Formats: sequence, C-alpha cells, structure tokens
Amino acid sequence: MIAASGYSLMKTDISMTRIEVISLCIGFIMSFITAALVVDKFIGYLKRKPLKIFAIYRVAAGILLLILIKMKIF
Repeated sequence: MIAASGYSLMKTDISMTRIEVISLCIGFIMSFITAALVVDKFIGYLKRKPLKIFAIYRVAAGILLLILIKMKIF
C-alpha cells in the first residue's frame, strides 16, 4: 500500500509541503493501527460467535437471486 500510494504521488505533479508529508505519514500510521485493532477484535468475535445465521442468510439470498435471474426479473 505504501508503494502504490508513493507511486501515485510520484506520477502526479503535485508538490507537497513538509507539513503535508508529515500529515500523510501520521494518517497512514493511524489508519494501519486502527485497521489492525479492528481485525483483531473481529477475529476474537468470530471465535466466540460463529456466523451461522449470516451464512444461511447469504445462501438464501443467493438462491433467491438465481431464481430472479432465471425468471428474467433481475
């Protein structure tokens, strides 16, 4: 992600001040930490409570969608 962002910034002719670069770095670091914490909490939640009901809902929604496509309604 760092490489892709850096490449995108290099392709454009936008010059950034030192404050903007520092703000960009701080934003990237904070978003990385937040994402890591959220993923950790979500994995912990999944270990305690499986998503069986969600899986059943998704299968039912998929079957309904296939029926609607077959009937040319959707």
